[in-house]
Amino acid sequence: MHNLMMKSAEFRKFEGLNKKILLFFRFLQVSPTYRMAYEHVYQDAALPDCHDYVRLLKSAERFGDVWGLSFEQWWFQHGQYWLDFINHIQPKVAARYYGLSLPSAEEMDEHHWRTLGSFNEQLQSYQHDEFLPNGSPDTVIMAIPVNGDAEVIEEHMVELLRNELQKLPETIRRRSRIKFQKNKVRTLSLEKFLYAVYTRALYFDDLKLHQLGARIDKEYPQTKRKDESDSDEPPERINGIKASELLRKALFVSEWAALSEFPVATKHDRVRNEKAKMVADDATGKPRLQLIEGPYDLSFDWRFIKDQIRAGNIEPQL
Repeated sequence: MHNLMMKSAEFRKFEGLNKKILLFFRFLQVSPTYRMAYEHVYQDAALPDCHDYVRLLKSAERFGDVWGLSFEQWWFQHGQYWLDFINHIQPKVAARYYGLSLPSAEEMDEHHWRTLGSFNEQLQSYQHDEFLPNGSPDTVIMAIPVNGDAEVIEEHMVELLRNELQKLPETIRRRSRIKFQKNKVRTLSLEKFLYAVYTRALYFDDLKLHQLGARIDKEYPQTKRKDESDSDEPPERINGIKASELLRKALFVSEWAALSEFPVATKHDRVRNEKAKMVADDATGKPRLQLIEGPYDLSFDWRFIKDQIRAGNIEPQL
């Protein structure tokens, strides 16, 4: 199984055409619940407080490390196998070569050059028109001679493909892809949410909420709503309220992303009626989940986000 890695410029083009992939990745990076789930799955940390353990832990298993990998690395190792919001390439014949003896360079005539050129053009067309625009998907490139018995050729082809598929982990071979939500949450809004989170994390000790709101307005200028224009509230209070609302929605989006729901900005239960802990089952001795009462809150880990930005693991440029 061969994965032709794209050059950086080619990947940036793919990234631009599929901006929501990058935004999903970035919201996972700042999600407090996703981080706890990842640490539980891969580092044996305590089980995170969450009301939907099945989806949460599946997300962590599927999408893995979103801090130690660049977006490009993450896409090739995780994202391409699970996300279903791009036009996945269907199996096809990339090129057909009918066979032509190649003489020495001195004996090559126009027919030889034209036949060889057509074969190369077919491969290049497949690469540039389908392979690269779709994120260089993990691809099997097979050479199949078709001048023998058709049934024997088919058997060998199926066996070869089955052997390649067996090299994928079991969880990837038997999977249902995750689709993005079709709703009114705009890409620009998602970018604004992330900008608010990154700026708040970087300047948490020095920047008050109304100052953060003013920065957001400067970075993302927009026409004031009528209720803002007619309001007697001081600008500092209006800016503070707007900043708080953006951070609140950013938290909702990041927490839904941790459950593989994206983009969703509706209210996410930060105070839940129940949580769980791992206990030993009395009958089998194996660990199991036990729900326990007690509401609890959830918020961004500003210091963690700041440290990840400083270390270069989170890129604040949108």
